[in-house]
Amino acid sequence: MLLHFRLATHGEDGMRNIHPFKVNRGLFFAHNGVINNVSNSNIYSDTQMFNKEILQQLGDDFLSRPVVKKLIANFIGMQNKLAFLMSDNSFDIINEESGSWVDNVWFSNMSWKYPSHNYAGNINTQYNYSYGIVNSYQSSTTKY
Repeated sequence: MLLHFRLATHGEDGMRNIHPFKVNRGLFFAHNGVINNVSNSNIYSDTQMFNKEILQQLGDDFLSRPVVKKLIANFIGMQNKLAFLMSDNSFDIINEESGSWVDNVWFSNMSWKYPSHNYAGNINTQYNYSYGIVNSYQSSTTKY
């Protein structure tokens, strides 16, 4: 399962920029961070632009090529993470070492461990937020 909770940074709000994004047939991804060096858009997020301009141009097998994964990691920088889910329920994480595994769940950051944000003077410590979670358990109900 691939879950992503987005703190909107670029592009318009709404369904258009909700992760995960389809790269090609049977490959989806979510991203945590801000990707520079892609075209600016008032409509599409930086992640959508990265998908359109880079990932969708690499061919269907790019995750099987270590040199391409290294180039992607260098392009996005260590502060960014990309979590990919394939139609066979396998997954791959670029910059995995920048996140953490906890009880078979990978978190792109550790914000879930801390009290949630203060909105208009109200601190809600019941709910914590994290971004780009990949669960290592396979799901038999995944649909593509």
